[in-house]
Amino acid sequence: MPLTQTPFIRILTEVMDNMFDVMALDVLQSFGSACKAHRKWVIEYLRRRKRCLLAKFIADLASFDDTLRATSSVISGSVALQFLLPQDATRWPSTDLDIYTTAAGYKGVADALLCEKYILISTGSSRPCYTQSTIRTVFTFAKGGLRIDVVISASACAILPIFQFHSTIVMNYLSADSFFSAYPLFTNQFRGLVNPMSMKDGRHTMKVVCALVKYENRGFSINASANDWESEDEEEHECRDNVCCPHYIRATNDVACARVVLEESASVQSEDWDAGDDVVMWRLGGETCDEADNASVPYVFVL
Repeated sequence: MPLTQTPFIRILTEVMDNMFDVMALDVLQSFGSACKAHRKWVIEYLRRRKRCLLAKFIADLASFDDTLRATSSVISGSVALQFLLPQDATRWPSTDLDIYTTAAGYKGVADALLCEKYILISTGSSRPCYTQSTIRTVFTFAKGGLRIDVVISASACAILPIFQFHSTIVMNYLSADSFFSAYPLFTNQFRGLVNPMSMKDGRHTMKVVCALVKYENRGFSINASANDWESEDEEEHECRDNVCCPHYIRATNDVACARVVLEESASVQSEDWDAGDDVVMWRLGGETCDEADNASVPYVFVL
């Protein structure tokens, strides 16, 4: 009998999974960095987590991963957030999936969804939710009670719209082989900064307000400044000097981001950024944390 099918290994896997279910991603990364055996356990667990999260939407995940690779597309939204947080803390139901791709990648993604028996129910409506939206258009597919939105980036970089999301809570994505989070420290603490880039004509739309309320109902604290979480046992937030400050210039290859490679041969946390990947720079901006009269302009662009 192969070792991987012995009763002992099956029981050990179940015990480890139960332990990992209460760990946030940063804790899993620390556990996996201890030794090769730990790293293997963590990566296999994360791959199972990913399969479980996507199983209700995608039957042939291996083939769909091939499509994500070929089209440089990613999965974001609630599913990516659930991957980041402990499984026991994210029991909310999920009936929709968000896929971000480019105009060139759309056909490959659409063909894959049609093979999964999804039906195109929207022929591509423009979504000008923000003053300077990085979204070109959105196609909606449905199957039973499930819905998948395929979001087409206005640029050749599929991930660009993710940095215009309503808050830092959902600035995460899953690719075929990895996971990325822009604000893992805040998100693991169930905290989020509201994103001025999600405003339209200087105001938040009703859709954005509803999204913020939804996540507050799920236990998240959402503020405009890190100073709003100041307590006696925390240092006062230094505006512009802290990497988590909304006025700090960030990039997808900086040390404050979480990058996890879902391969057995790779490190649980990759410290290096693939030179072939797009590097996105952004600043949330808005009113300054120290109430000075020098608000910073929000922006996001691809290097």
